Parts: sequence; C-alpha cells; structure tokens
Amino acid sequence: MLARAAARSGVRRPSAIPIAVLPANLAKVAPLPARRRAAFRAHLLEQIGEAAKRERRRNPNSAGSDSAAPPPPIAAGCAACRGRCCNRGGEHAFVDFTTIRRYTAQTGVRAAPAIVQAYLRYLPLRSYRDSCVYHTAAGCNLPRTMRGDVCNQFYCGAILKQWQTLTREPTTIIAAADGSQVIRLRTTDQYR
Repeated sequence: MLARAAARSGVRRPSAIPIAVLPANLAKVAPLPARRRAAFRAHLLEQIGEAAKRERRRNPNSAGSDSAAPPPPIAAGCAACRGRCCNRGGEHAFVDFTTIRRYTAQTGVRAAPAIVQAYLRYLPLRSYRDSCVYHTAAGCNLPRTMRGDVCNQFYCGAILKQWQTLTREPTTIIAAADGSQVIRLRTTDQYR
C-alpha cells in the first residue's frame, strides 16, 4: 500500500508518507430491532413536543445548522474508522428539539406525523449493534440536514490531533486501529 500510495503521489520514499492512527469501530451490523425503532420513535415524539413548547430564543437557521460535509481527507479518516463515535447516538441519534426546530424552519413541515414519517423513513433495516439507530455499514443513513448538531460538528480527538496532517499532506496513510492492532488502512490521496 505504501509503495502504491507513493507512486500515485510522486513521493520517492514510501517511508516519508505520514501515518494517521485513528480508532476503529469494531461493532457488527445486525437487523435493527423493533424495540430500538420504537424507542427512537418515542424519543422523536418527545423532542417534537419540546420543540413546539419552546419559544424561539434564536433563529433556528443560524446556530448549529452547519451541515456541510467535512473536507475529503477528514471524511476519509471517519470512513476508515467507520464511526466509532456514533455509538453514543443510541436510540436518540442526537436528534433534539433544536434539530426539529431547524428541520421545520428549513422544510416548512410542522405537523408532528409528517416529521415522524420523515425521520422514520430513513431508519435502516440493518445498523451497527449498540450504536446510533441510523449508523450503517455505509455511514449515517440520515441526511446531514436532518442530523443533530453533534453529528455534523463533532470530530474525535484523534481526528483533531491529525487534522493538519490529513488536510495538508498530499498523501497520508490512515490506520484505523484497536490498540496496537491495525484493522483497516486507507490513503487520503484517493479522496482528494
């Protein structure tokens, strides 16, 4: 892999290519159980109710609405990891009343049944065990514009530590690891 990455990038010494070590998600994908679907639906209904009760303290389109994708090399790092941080999403998926307020402001959809239907249609048949209900082998099944602020703005400490290397170097090897065991390898030059 080093030799191929070096050849593609014009690097003469493969050993000169930086290596970014990131965590690796080790969870297994399984059918999303009905009980988890029901738990998310109950949470969603609660947040829709909370959004309806809260007075507008700020413009829901401004704060926390950045749903832009990360730079491609950073996205490559997250893809190599496969979303270990997503395991904290559980049955709430970080969808809260501010997410609902932003969604209604962007779409004009205000009826609770329509909001529920919009979110439930993205629940996958299979997701990672003990992770966010939307966390699939292909990434998040929920469109960025419907995700909670945490999902669109959070980067783990390992990514933040490696950010400059990942975004400035023409090629970086990404090693998604569990302790000292490398689970997956990627290169950032494939994503530029």
